[in-house]
Amino acid sequence: MINKHGLNKIGFLTLTFADNVQCHKEATKRFNSLATNVLKNKYLSWIRISERQQSGRWHFHLVVACHHDIRRGLRFDELKIRNYKSANTALRDEWRFWRNMAKKYNFGRTELLPVRTDSQRLAAYLAKYLSKGERKAEDKGARLVSYSSKVLRVCTQSFSWFKGGQSWRKACALFFTLYKVPQDRYWAYKYGDEIRQMSLLL
Repeated sequence: MINKHGLNKIGFLTLTFADNVQCHKEATKRFNSLATNVLKNKYLSWIRISERQQSGRWHFHLVVACHHDIRRGLRFDELKIRNYKSANTALRDEWRFWRNMAKKYNFGRTELLPVRTDSQRLAAYLAKYLSKGERKAEDKGARLVSYSSKVLRVCTQSFSWFKGGQSWRKACALFFTLYKVPQDRYWAYKYGDEIRQMSLLL
């Protein structure tokens, strides 16, 4: 996404439900409605990761490709002290849009910010959400990652589970570096789902 659209158009969007949604199927159903009616037209492409918080409530982390430069001029260090004066018009428009739209889809807190670093760190940051979130027995088989159709076509063309390839090898190396898992004979098989999801973000 960054290679195609440029870093300055990429945003990191967090959506948290206003009510306490504990069921992943219900959370996904609501998100799909948002994706169909809003995200499809609002953004050039997007990637979504679902995360269950410690309270059990689901929320979503998205990487979105905006139509305009939302990063230019932003002073990231000033955001820490809640000084948003350096945000450009395109970023302010995004904030205004989500303040109004979030309520219509029963989302409470929303946050959209440009990417501060680079694609590799962003991928590692997203992968962290896949592994650190709370899990319950009923979450088994839940699809924690989804993509807009444009992203999905690119990912499936560049990655092959059976043939391996660069994406798989890079994801294995990154996963091992981040999580220091015991590197026994079957470690990549044990963490295959997580590594495969990470490879789609690289």
